[in-house]
Amino acid sequence: MNNNITTILVAIFASTGFWTVVNTFITNAKDKKKDNEKDNKVIKEALLALLHDALYDKCTTVLEVGAISPDDYENIVTMIKPYEQLGGNGTIHKLWAEVDKLPTYQGGQENEN
Repeated sequence: MNNNITTILVAIFASTGFWTVVNTFITNAKDKKKDNEKDNKVIKEALLALLHDALYDKCTTVLEVGAISPDDYENIVTMIKPYEQLGGNGTIHKLWAEVDKLPTYQGGQENEN
């Protein structure tokens, strides 16, 4: 009985069909990984674009006003961290440097940052 099982196993592993199936599974797994990496890159780029747009809009708005509320300040800080981690560029950093110098206001009163 053991001899028959050994013979069958040797025949399976020696057949080209078996290795073709194994190779197909490996190739499909590699292709799926590449597709996932491509999808992840697109998602990362989309998130970066959305953060850039939101930060640009918020920063230019508060710069026009000439002061920033504590809530807006915290909102920008919250967005800027992932923006930097995703590889954000210098445009937002330049705007942020200007926003960070603005006085804060709350309830109609100005305070210094």
